[in-house]
Amino acid sequence: MEIEIGKIYRNEPMAKLDLNLEDLYWVQSLVPDGDGFRKELQVGIDAIEKYNATMREGYGLEIVVVQSDK
Repeated sequence: MEIEIGKIYRNEPMAKLDLNLEDLYWVQSLVPDGDGFRKELQVGIDAIEKYNATMREGYGLEIVVVQSDK
């Protein structure tokens, strides 16, 4: 986990946390059910779980660069 404190964004001090999926589950368990932040965490968790499932199934993203002679 990476913690970065002291960044300034829109004149407000910020803390940056680099969390893995297990960390997100843990943080979410600390937030009350009706809290909007919990819902935002769930959106992030869902996106990560969907990405992980897609990569396991072999449907990852592939970038193809096509060069034109025109």
